[in-house]
Amino acid sequence: MKNSIIAAFLCFTSCFVFAQSESNVTTNDIIIGKDFRTGRDIKTREYVFNENIYSSYIDNSAKLLTLQLRGAGQNGTDLNELGNLVLFDLPHKQIRWSKPLNYTVSNIDQYENILIKTTDNQSSCLNNEDGEILWESKNTIYHVNPVLKIGVGYRYNASGSSVNMLEGIDMNTGKSIWKREIKRDYGLNEISVLNDSVVLVAANGLHAVNLKTGLGWDYNARTGKKDHSATVTANIVNFAFSALMGADFEVTTGHDLYTDVVSNVLIDSTSIYMADKDYVVRVDHDGNVIWRKDLPSGLTSKSSIFINDSLLYMVNNGLAFMNGQLVNYGKPFFAAFKLSDGQKVFLSPLGYKKEQINAFSSQQDTLYLTSKNRIYKYSLVDGSEFWEQKIKADTLGELTSFAGKDVYVKSDSSFIKLQANDSVNVSVFTKMNKLLVFNNQLKLDKVIPVPDLYYCYLETRGYKFLENGNSSIIIDKDGKLVAELDISGNVVLRGNILYEIQGNSMVEIDINELIKN
Repeated sequence: MKNSIIAAFLCFTSCFVFAQSESNVTTNDIIIGKDFRTGRDIKTREYVFNENIYSSYIDNSAKLLTLQLRGAGQNGTDLNELGNLVLFDLPHKQIRWSKPLNYTVSNIDQYENILIKTTDNQSSCLNNEDGEILWESKNTIYHVNPVLKIGVGYRYNASGSSVNMLEGIDMNTGKSIWKREIKRDYGLNEISVLNDSVVLVAANGLHAVNLKTGLGWDYNARTGKKDHSATVTANIVNFAFSALMGADFEVTTGHDLYTDVVSNVLIDSTSIYMADKDYVVRVDHDGNVIWRKDLPSGLTSKSSIFINDSLLYMVNNGLAFMNGQLVNYGKPFFAAFKLSDGQKVFLSPLGYKKEQINAFSSQQDTLYLTSKNRIYKYSLVDGSEFWEQKIKADTLGELTSFAGKDVYVKSDSSFIKLQANDSVNVSVFTKMNKLLVFNNQLKLDKVIPVPDLYYCYLETRGYKFLENGNSSIIIDKDGKLVAELDISGNVVLRGNILYEIQGNSMVEIDINELIKN
C-alpha cells in the first residue's frame, strides 16, 4: 500500500549522500492514511534508507535514531552478513554518520546516548558525533545505568575465555572501577534494577551489586545441573574395548550442562522472590532470607512465578536447556505458597508428565495452562483441575500462547475486545495462524484466522491504536473507527510524534490532529 501511495502522491523528494559511507536517505512527502471524521488524507514525511532496517532505537529525547541496516540475499530471505550502523539526527533530519557492521561477529546495544558495540568478547563505546571508538574493554557489557554512566560486564581473559569476574565499567573512559567474583556456571539469567544505584544479578542465585562500589549481598542457589553420566558411560565402554583389544585406555572428560532450571525474579517494595532447582525463596532487599521452602527433588525445571492476593504461584514448565538445546526436564506441575511464611498450599502435577507447558494465563480464581495439544483449567484456590481438553494439532496447529487483553475483533460497525464477549473464556494461538476460542467449559467455540484480529499497541487520551498486519486503525472510547494509517505496530511515541519503522523506511506522524476531542 505504501509504495502505491508514494507513486500517487509524490510531492517532494530530496537525497542526502555522505562521502564517508555507503548509506543515504531519501525523503518523500506521502499520504499515510485517512481521517474518517473529516474525510481528509493524512500526510506525513517518510525517510527511506538504502537497505532494510534490521534494528532501531530512539532515545527518550527524540534526538538520536540508531539504525542497523541489513539487506537480504538474492533469494530475498537470507540476510546479508554485512550492513551498516547509522546514526540519524532527528531534529536536523540527516545522517550524522554511518559505519560498516559485520553481523556475524558484532552486536549493538544502546542505553540512551551510550552506544556499545560488542565484537569478539570485547566491548567498544562509540562516539555519537562521528561513530569513532572512544574506548575498548575486554568485557561483554550486560547492563548500563545511563545516569550514573556505569556499566556492568563479565571479564574475558587474554585467551578469550570467559571468567566469573563481574566488573563495573566507567562509561566515560572504559576503565574498570571495581571487580567482584559472581559465578555463572549455569549462565546469566537476568539483571534487574533494585534502586537508582543497585542492580540485582541473577546468576547461580541472586546478587545485589552497588554500581558505584560493586559491593552487595549474595544468595547462592543451583539454577542448573552438570551431568557426567554420559562421560562415565563412555569411559566404561572405552575401558572394555581397550582391555579387549589390548590398547591403551583413553579417559573421556566433560559433561552435559543443563541450564535455565530457574524461574523469573519477582521484586516488590519489600521482597524478592525466586524458584531454583531446589528451593522457592523470599528474601528482603538487604538479602536476608525471610523464608525458603524445599521443592520436590527431580521435578523442578524452568518455571514461572507470579503473585495473586496472598499467594505466590509457580508454574513448572517441564523443560530446560541441555548444552543450549531445549529438552524435556523435570515434570510439569502447578503450585502455590503463602507469601507470609512460604507454607505450601498445594502442588498439582500434570497428568501428562512428559509434556512441556508452553504458556499460562490467570483469570480471577482460575489458571489456564497449555501444552502443544492440550489446554488445562485449574483452580487458583486449591490447585484442583476443572477441565482438560485435547485439540487436533494436525488440523488446528500446535498451541503456542494465550491471547491477551490487547486482542480486538470487528463487531458490526465497531471494534471490541475479544475478551469482552461473555461467551469467551480463553483463547489460544496455534502454529497454523489460528486463534482458538474456548467457552467456560473448554469446548471449542470458534476458530478465528489471525489476519482477522486487531492488536492494541498504543492507548492515549482515550483513543486506541490497533494493528492489523502492516496497517493500523484508530478507534475512540466507544470503539468507533476514527482513522486508518498505513503503519504497523512497530512504533515509538515521543511527545506528540509517533515514529514508525517498517522495511527500509521511517515515518513520523504528529498525532495531535488525529486524537483531538
